[in-house]
Amino acid sequence: YWTVRVNEAAHQVPTSVALEIDGRGGHDVVTIVGTDADDRVALWPDHCALSGADYRVTAVNVESVTAVGGGGADVAFLYDDPQGDDRFWAEPDRARLYGEGFANQVLSFPHVFGVSHGGVDAAVLRDDPAGDDRFWAEPDRAKLYGEGFANQALSFPYVYGVSLGGVDAAVLRADLAGDDRLWAEPDRAK
Repeated sequence: YWTVRVNEAAHQVPTSVALEIDGRGGHDVVTIVGTDADDRVALWPDHCALSGADYRVTAVNVESVTAVGGGGADVAFLYDDPQGDDRFWAEPDRARLYGEGFANQVLSFPHVFGVSHGGVDAAVLRDDPAGDDRFWAEPDRAKLYGEGFANQALSFPYVYGVSLGGVDAAVLRADLAGDDRLWAEPDRAK
């Protein structure tokens, strides 16, 4: 059985049914928790879907979603609002994509993809300060990964990789078709 809480009231729903939640009006907040198996979640500004080997949960007309991984090789996709200027913030154990009228986040997902479809979006990828991590970037994608996590920003016009400690490394790949410039100082490069 699913345990579904609506305004603090708990309801039991058989797991054999696909569960769909409709927030309708107002500002709706949904928290969904995955299983200990491999789960996949996709979050958009107004809806989401969490699925696994034998289940599917969707929510529509919701403005704020938190998805919590329960273990396994979980994968999360966070999509922006193509009409807005949105922000993607990712750390080893959490990631958030937010913009005007929505805020979505995932917790404990080892593989996270933030996806930009337009606007003047920006992504910040932060490392594990206790680990030795890698940042890899090229014009249309960036990835920061280390022990137990891999966070990626796809098609963001601005991406920032942040090292907070450890023996980290960065690779910046140029756009082969254009004229590129690298500016570097001891503590930053762009």
